[in-house]
Amino acid sequence: MKVFFVRHEQTNYNILDLCNDNLVKDVHLTDLGKQQAETIANKIKNIKLDLVIISELPRTKETALIITKNHQVKFEIEPRINDRKTGFDSKPVSEFLKAVEPDIFNSKFNNGESFQEEKKEFILFWMN
Repeated sequence: MKVFFVRHEQTNYNILDLCNDNLVKDVHLTDLGKQQAETIANKIKNIKLDLVIISELPRTKETALIITKNHQVKFEIEPRINDRKTGFDSKPVSEFLKAVEPDIFNSKFNNGESFQEEKKEFILFWMN
């Protein structure tokens, strides 16, 4: 079995340097993000795909729809691979990074989750 990991491509929030973990915020691919996804689509067009697993965040589905345009493949939505709940949604990434600086692995704020908690969720997903 071969596994490929692809992160969502550039979004409007990436340009604004904002955190996003809210599933209903209007976070979408930019024109550059769509071009980046097209590049991946062209690189994988001859690779057989059996399944695409995406997070609940709309930007991941938007990316996946573009990169799999040459494939007929099932999508599976998996909440355990959602981005970390930073507690800083729609706030500058720099504020988040400054806040976690003393203990980047265990810090959590505003009902968010720590890096360790995010890692645990991913491991539970990966081991299943």
